[in-house]
Amino acid sequence: KNKKVEWSVTDITGKTGATISSGGKVKVPSNTSVDTSFRITAKALDGSGVTATKDVYVKAVTKTLSVNLTDADFDTKNSDSQAGIKKISFNPKNKMLKNIVLSSADISSNSFYDDQTVLTAETDNAIPVEWKTSNSKIVKVNGKEKDYNSKVTLTGLKSGKAVITCKTNDGSEKSVKINVTVINPVSFVSLNMDQSKQVYAIAKGYSMKNPVVLGEGYGKPGIRKVKWDYSIYLYNRVIDSSSGDTWNKTYSAELTQEIKKSNLVSLSDSGLLKVSKDWKDGIYRISNISGDGKGNNHAEINNAYVIRVTATATDGTGFSGYKDYVVTPPIKSVECAVMDKGTKVVLSGKTMDFFVAPKDEDGNQLFMGAYNLEIINTNPKCGGVAKTSIGFFGGFSMYVPTCDVYKRVSNGTVGYYYHVGYNYVKINFNDGSGKSVRYRIMRKVQ
Repeated sequence: KNKKVEWSVTDITGKTGATISSGGKVKVPSNTSVDTSFRITAKALDGSGVTATKDVYVKAVTKTLSVNLTDADFDTKNSDSQAGIKKISFNPKNKMLKNIVLSSADISSNSFYDDQTVLTAETDNAIPVEWKTSNSKIVKVNGKEKDYNSKVTLTGLKSGKAVITCKTNDGSEKSVKINVTVINPVSFVSLNMDQSKQVYAIAKGYSMKNPVVLGEGYGKPGIRKVKWDYSIYLYNRVIDSSSGDTWNKTYSAELTQEIKKSNLVSLSDSGLLKVSKDWKDGIYRISNISGDGKGNNHAEINNAYVIRVTATATDGTGFSGYKDYVVTPPIKSVECAVMDKGTKVVLSGKTMDFFVAPKDEDGNQLFMGAYNLEIINTNPKCGGVAKTSIGFFGGFSMYVPTCDVYKRVSNGTVGYYYHVGYNYVKINFNDGSGKSVRYRIMRKVQ
């Protein structure tokens, strides 16, 4: 029960003049020689006679303390460099490390980065230092809340902020504080959620926005900025009713360099792609068309230029996504023999097929394989219109199904009836041209 101890100091090498208080606080005179040593003894006063000792070596008072990154693949002289997700900044006055950004997730198996970084403390007298984190739930040092070592590993645990303090233990009270921000990395980057699309269309002289989807598999990403770039590919496709549909894309460094030197393509920091109206080569057109009227058809797309837009995460993960565009002539007119004569009347229990033929300024029918159509039905219960297929030589087929059926009870009798009324159909051609058509379908009782 008696927890009091008796403190004493004994010189080991040289004369230190060290003293110790009843509370265990050691004091060494300023004129004590460096590299002398003494032993501290604590003796229990409960009659047990138990003692404990600690040897202390006298060093010069610490004048400087610095903390640096020691990752082999991290250039501490370049504040823009990255070793994985790690980002750093320095104090402009003393050039000391000030801020670090770490990841909250370890996906090093993907060869992008890990969630750790190593720090080393240096003093002018090579003494031990104490490391401590202000929030061990956010960042740990060597897997602990506190550690004594010249070198430690910081591990980010979850999104948040913490302050890492490195402090000398020689009484000089020298310390360095480093702000650590832990962020969630992106789990993927995507520009094209419809993976079935080979290419998308952009009309020359127009622009297209490229919305980015950042994966939140590790939580809400801490850095949402992406870096934009584009490159040029050659796109070839053979469409044959007997052998099927084959295609390939081949990267062209020469064309990429040539077009980047021109003013034909621009890509903004927000991902807005714009193609000049002066674009001439590599237009997406169907050629070598043949058919015998019996279903044996053949067509080709030869060396169409593909603009591959790429967005790359800037959090260090290296994740990127891309979307491929072919340059098309703008749609100038849209023909539909069935629908171009005002309202089309269709009986409620019947279906209907019709063909829509977009054409360019020269009257050529456009092959719709690259167009992303948006179809809007104001009253889908009356037989919403849907695209069924792309025309072999251009245009596309539409389909109007039968109307929805609803149940009605009258005088105890259950009846089933088709919906009737009007359905306004709007078709948007998402090639940047803003072209759209609108049709009116009236459904009558069969």
